[in-house]
Amino acid sequence: MTEIAADLQRRLEACERENRLLREQTRQAERLRDLWQNAVLQLKTTRRELIDSQVELQHSYQTQEKRLAELHRANAMIEQLAYSDQQILENMCEAVVVTNATGQIIEVNPAFEEMTGYGRDEVVGKNPRFLQSGRHSAEFYRHFWQEILQKGRWQGEIWNKRKSGEIYPAFLSVSAVFNWDGSPINYIGISMDLEELKRAQARQQEAETASRAKSAFLANMTHELRTPLNVLLGYAQVLQCDSQLSPKQIQAVTTIRKSGDYLLDLINDVLDLARIEADQLPLQVTRYDPAALLRQLASTFGPRAQQKGLRLHCETESLPAMIEGDSKRLQQALKNLLDNALKFTDTGEVRLRACSKEPLLLFEVSDSGIGIAAERLDTLFQPFQQASKSLYNAQGTGLGLAICQRLIARMGGKITVESAPGEGSRFRIALPLTPPA
Repeated sequence: MTEIAADLQRRLEACERENRLLREQTRQAERLRDLWQNAVLQLKTTRRELIDSQVELQHSYQTQEKRLAELHRANAMIEQLAYSDQQILENMCEAVVVTNATGQIIEVNPAFEEMTGYGRDEVVGKNPRFLQSGRHSAEFYRHFWQEILQKGRWQGEIWNKRKSGEIYPAFLSVSAVFNWDGSPINYIGISMDLEELKRAQARQQEAETASRAKSAFLANMTHELRTPLNVLLGYAQVLQCDSQLSPKQIQAVTTIRKSGDYLLDLINDVLDLARIEADQLPLQVTRYDPAALLRQLASTFGPRAQQKGLRLHCETESLPAMIEGDSKRLQQALKNLLDNALKFTDTGEVRLRACSKEPLLLFEVSDSGIGIAAERLDTLFQPFQQASKSLYNAQGTGLGLAICQRLIARMGGKITVESAPGEGSRFRIALPLTPPA
């Protein structure tokens, strides 16, 4: 029994040891499980952090790419602006000098070289005081710099000296370019030669005076030119009614009258143009019916259009019953346009349109004629210019459109043209519904 009890005791102790070992292994397994779970959780966290970092890096890369593209665009813009500024500087008529903060010249333009006689290489790096003429006191220059530093700008007349030693008056404007902290970084001086300006103004005034004198002379010659011509035309009309004349004599008298009529039209055109330029053609503002004016024009030019086999259309739309303006001068302008339209159109039609679109009164004369070359459109409204250098030259003076343009301008309006060779022409007149004061 004792041995059996001892054996049982040993077995119990062995079981107890195995249980303790099993419990220890279980605890180790639980610790390993916890370590594994922590490792897995840490790996997941690290993976999320890596993904977030990757996204952030990608976003940062894209941002840097955008910034780099913006930087390239900014650099390109700066280069373009620098090129534009340089072009502007080189093409300015005024002399320009640019200095740094210490007053040393860093750039001048060709106008500066022409005005002063100094080349760019001679002045870059120098102070502009070599231009001083000696006619201004130290107090003048003290005030000069005080104004620039306090107000950022000085302008006025100054005497400078060219390279040749010649002293000349100039109008000078100097501006300071300030940094963000208020300190000057550049000074820009722009000057104009007053002697050259005064000479140009004197030449312009002389030309204007001569032009006014010519226009006044022509405008005052109305009676002297028209009276003898009207006498000749009157005698020609009387002779045409003389039944005793032979056919050859009647033909000669008819030629005299046609030539006289042409000469009278030329004189009237020249005098009208001269009176307009001399400001001796006042507007006669009255109340008139614009639709009635157009019907009268259509009635006047209708027979002539029929003789050439052309269709003359007159169209009105939304016109006021009565308006104020110079109907005589408007009629004169429209007559010139209709006369040209019929003259330069052999087949097709001529249209006269009018409508009102607040605040304008609009007229249009269009045709299906020979049209006008593009290179002639810019000079079409200048005196003695014609729409076509062709056989039609003998039929006009080249003053009609110039008179139209000036008459319409006097009435506060504008005349424009659209045309192409072989496609006809379209002239548009825009007048204010209320005449200018």
